Amino acid sequence: MMKLENILLIAGSGRNVGKTFLACYLIEKFSLQYNITALKISPHFHPEINNNNKRIYQTDNVIIQKETNRETLKDSSRMLNAGASEVYYLQVNDQNIAEALQALDQHNFREKPIICEAASLRKFIVPGILFFVEKKSEILVDKNSDMKQLADIILPSNFDTKDVKINDIWFDGLKWQMAN
Repeated sequence: MMKLENILLIAGSGRNVGKTFLACYLIEKFSLQYNITALKISPHFHPEINNNNKRIYQTDNVIIQKETNRETLKDSSRMLNAGASEVYYLQVNDQNIAEALQALDQHNFREKPIICEAASLRKFIVPGILFFVEKKSEILVDKNSDMKQLADIILPSNFDTKDVKINDIWFDGLKWQMAN
């Protein structure tokens, strides 16, 4: 398993639990101090992918686009509007994560503070910090319960931004850290 401690990772118990809201909140706060790169990773391939964005890598198994459009309702546009200096949208299934990470290596992504929303990336990397957003009414699927057990910070889906102790989290130039 690869250590990528420059990544602050956000996972959750399912769809529509607040992962993107949390990502945008963290980007908004930390972009005042750091040039944040944001990643949105989806295992779902969408043929209607926006061709106005810059496609930086594509194979049969991986598509990586740099988000340039602030005018959509897509999560990657929301991250850009929250203050990320750059946003990458990755379409990749779990068995091809290593290929996607290798492609991102071409863009010096290990040297940047990254905030990433991805359901299952924790299976492949050890991030600096892992947030888990949980909807109490949802039954956790096995893969999501693993994520919850590994999480540094667990938030309910109806969390208030005051629940995120932003002053206890920082990027030291190499990795994300948090006060104990």
